[in-house]
Amino acid sequence: MYLYYIDNGLLCYSDFIYIVKKKQPIHPRLFIKCNYLNEKKTKLKLFFKSNIFDSNGLRIIENICIESEEQKDSIEGYLIDVNKKEYMKLEKYIKIQKIVLDKRKKNRNYDAVKIINNSIIGMNDFRNDFKDWFKLMKVKF
Repeated sequence: MYLYYIDNGLLCYSDFIYIVKKKQPIHPRLFIKCNYLNEKKTKLKLFFKSNIFDSNGLRIIENICIESEEQKDSIEGYLIDVNKKEYMKLEKYIKIQKIVLDKRKKNRNYDAVKIINNSIIGMNDFRNDFKDWFKLMKVKF
C-alpha cells in the first residue's frame, strides 16, 4: 500500500490558477451617444452597443449612467477616447478567441470550433462597426 502526501499549499495554488484561467472575458462596447444629466456636466448617460442581440440578430442599444469627478466639456472627445480603449479591448478579445480556436482545433473539439469561429466572425463585424464610427467621427486610428 502506498501513501501519498498532498501539500495543502499546492492545492491552494491549483485552485488559484483554475480561477485565473476561467476568468470571463469583458466584452467591448461601442459608445454611440452621450447626454449630460446635470448642469455641472459631471453626470452622463452613455448609449452603447455590446454583445447582446435582439431576436433579429441586431445589437441592442443599451445605456448606462456614470458620474465623473471632472467636468466633461466635449462629449465627442470623451466618446472618442472611450471608444479607442474599447477598440483595443476588442482587438485583444479577437486575439484570445483565435488562440482558443487553435487549441480547440488541436483537440479536435469541432463543436467548440464552430461556436468560436462564429464568435470571431461576429466580433469582426463589430470591429467594422467601430471602424465605421471612427470614420463618421473623422478619427484616424
